[in-house]
Amino acid sequence: MTVARAVDLLVEAQHLGIGYGAFNVIQLEHAEAIIAGAEDIGLPVIVQISENCVKYHGGLAAIGTATLILARNSQLPIVVHLDHAEDENLIEQALELGFKSVMFDGSTLSWAEPGPDGGDDQALSRGRRLDRGRTG
Repeated sequence: MTVARAVDLLVEAQHLGIGYGAFNVIQLEHAEAIIAGAEDIGLPVIVQISENCVKYHGGLAAIGTATLILARNSQLPIVVHLDHAEDENLIEQALELGFKSVMFDGSTLSWAEPGPDGGDDQALSRGRRLDRGRTG
């Protein structure tokens, strides 16, 4: 199956009156267990990779790619989400790898300071079907 977009799962969940779980990945074994658990109960899931996880692994490529492969190999819709990213380059890397859901954490920015929430995120997402979110 393809990697799912969070918005598609959330719309479905709202229509069904249910919720889907979102769980943080730190090690690859976490991603394997989360997806296996979702498959056991037959429900989609959101697996989240944080900027702290990326720092722990020394980069996004290995943990991100491995998690995306697990999601693609699942029979269920699985969202692979970059969560609370403060680094715009990391967001770009996630999109290039194939993430369909990212959240820029602008909580440390002043309201006057620009973040990737206008023209910047539009340029990043052009030609891609993905979900975008910003906190702050």
